[in-house]
Amino acid sequence: MKRTLLILFGVLLLTGIILNGQFVSAGNTIMKMLAGKEQATLSFHSFDGGGPRYSIELDSDIVSYESKKEYDKPDHKRMRGAGYDVIFTFTGLKTGETVVTVKKRSPIHERENEDRKYRLKVDKDLNVTVEPIKPNPVQK
Repeated sequence: MKRTLLILFGVLLLTGIILNGQFVSAGNTIMKMLAGKEQATLSFHSFDGGGPRYSIELDSDIVSYESKKEYDKPDHKRMRGAGYDVIFTFTGLKTGETVVTVKKRSPIHERENEDRKYRLKVDKDLNVTVEPIKPNPVQK
């Protein structure tokens, strides 16, 4: 019986299964079902050859994050100034609230540099929500 289950599990991992109309590998499906948590993302646009660079400043143990670059067009390597999105994905590790700073830095124009702050909240089910923190108005 155990051997049959192991073989079945291995076949599912290798071939994948269909879930909710989308093809998802069995490994990811099982992880999502067990974890049952929602991730949150922040996305920023840039372009090769002079577009802004984005980085994260985060000093917290309630979330982890990954970043990736998704190009607008599949033949981006042949293009000059190909556009892409920088996507930060946050995964909840434990309940709490923290602030993350996204730093935008232009390699060409310093005046375009800016920092944006976001509040990350992780609930008891490890679902992550993101809300922007509005800067305080400048006092005259």
